[in-house]
Amino acid sequence: MGFWLGFQSPSPFEKIEHHNYPDEAWTVSIRKRGGMTVYSSTDARALFGEDSKRGVIDANDYTDHPGEISVFARLHLALIELGDPLVSDQALTSKQVQELLGDNK
Repeated sequence: MGFWLGFQSPSPFEKIEHHNYPDEAWTVSIRKRGGMTVYSSTDARALFGEDSKRGVIDANDYTDHPGEISVFARLHLALIELGDPLVSDQALTSKQVQELLGDNK
């Protein structure tokens, strides 16, 4: 039985669709993990909150960060302001995030 190492074109990685905030197809997944909240999109991941392993990761320190990390930080702060209504894992669309952040144009 032989093993063939080959290349596909396009590769599985090239088939991944990338969208940037505020593209219509962009989404963010939000998961609660202990005292931390994890935000992720196709291209970025961030976590904010406090736990015994990582200590405190304050979203206020990342609101000016380049790229999607600042979107995640601003979203985290907006959700806290609303009383953190997320009770389970969920995903938000770009439009929902824009409404929460007041980024509607």
